[in-house]
Amino acid sequence: MTAAVLLAVPGCTASTRPGLGQGLGRIWNQTFHGHVHQDEEIEIPATGVTDVEVDNFAGHVRIVRCRASSQATMSITRRGTHGIGRSAAASDSMDEIAVDYFVETDGERQRFVVRAKTDHLEPWFQAVDIDIRLERVGIVVVRTKDGHVEVVDFEDGVDIESSNGDVRVSTRAALKQPSTILNQDGSIAWRVGPHASGLFDAEAVHGTIRTDVLKGKWNSSRSGNDLDSLHAQLNGGTARIALRTVDGNISVYVGEHPTEYGTFVR
Repeated sequence: MTAAVLLAVPGCTASTRPGLGQGLGRIWNQTFHGHVHQDEEIEIPATGVTDVEVDNFAGHVRIVRCRASSQATMSITRRGTHGIGRSAAASDSMDEIAVDYFVETDGERQRFVVRAKTDHLEPWFQAVDIDIRLERVGIVVVRTKDGHVEVVDFEDGVDIESSNGDVRVSTRAALKQPSTILNQDGSIAWRVGPHASGLFDAEAVHGTIRTDVLKGKWNSSRSGNDLDSLHAQLNGGTARIALRTVDGNISVYVGEHPTEYGTFVR
């Protein structure tokens, strides 16, 4: 059962409002490229630590922690990219994209589940971008393709499978849980604070691995380690951190302010 309502939410919004440049870009794409966007913003009835599970047929997924005083929200952007001269077909196809969501409660723990699917005959022209903001983010499970995945300030592990896009996870929490990230045709960035721990098992097929460990106890075994593979232990941790990508790079950062990055901080 869907347990949310459609509305505009102040405070912790799921994404910034499109500016003039973005609005003009959408008009240009719709007029000349046959691209159509349909936005929806939803209030999530969840507080406290909330696990997240997203199963998306295609598109970007972003899950972040917001201020405790703010309302948890989800922003959904349905996209149709049918091409030049097919704006009408892209618009009509929006009704064939279904996004279902619900909240489950198990004791003091909650789980927010999102499932996006399409019945369109040309699904490769469609995608759904999902932006979720919660008071506290626990375990995160994401399945998607043809989009980027970003998870910020989660408290437990992640289990992510994606393709044709980059995956970036970052948190200030002292992680002790196992995590798995499997990607293809995209890079992986793992950014944690100095008190996190884990046993790293990483491989970048047709790519390279870079480590930037500024703080914490880091033991890297020379046996089996090279430019595209890594086996190491952080702060004596035993939880397995499995990072795998094909045709992409992997970067591991350990230090202060892991969630602060931008164009020149990767």
